[in-house]
Amino acid sequence: MEKILSRLQNKMRRLGREAEYADLRYVEIERERIRTKNGALDDVKESISRGVGFRVLAGGSFGFSATGDLSEKSLAGHLNRAYEMARQFSNIRHADVKLVLVKPVIARRASAIKIDPWSLSLEEKIEPLLEAGRRLKRHSWINSALGHLDFTRKKITFVSSEGSWIE
Repeated sequence: MEKILSRLQNKMRRLGREAEYADLRYVEIERERIRTKNGALDDVKESISRGVGFRVLAGGSFGFSATGDLSEKSLAGHLNRAYEMARQFSNIRHADVKLVLVKPVIARRASAIKIDPWSLSLEEKIEPLLEAGRRLKRHSWINSALGHLDFTRKKITFVSSEGSWIE
């Protein structure tokens, strides 16, 4: 994906003659959901979603487009769609959008975590929920014991026509 984003950054720079600015955000979200009921496994679901959103400033107005189709052809089409939208909006704008000049930023940031849940086996994640459910069900006054674990891992890459690349 990095190579495609790099080529898109070059396309955004080439818009420079016609657009004042462009950027994109690539977002990848992984989720895992585990549910237990009364000391037994009830449900496990995993999902991954990916997409790119484009923002282009042309003629003093912004245009936007986004897609989950990560083919290079589709992404280039959505960049052009955002540019065309900005041009159309420039005909009806009430005031020009002016951006402050900033130096490009190249950076990578990751949140610190003590234990990466993706490094654990499914059994290691499920067992504490099952054990808690079994302990709760020992009490006659407890009718139902539900356990939930939800994990989310998100990666966002911001790329601009000005040269910024932030992960």
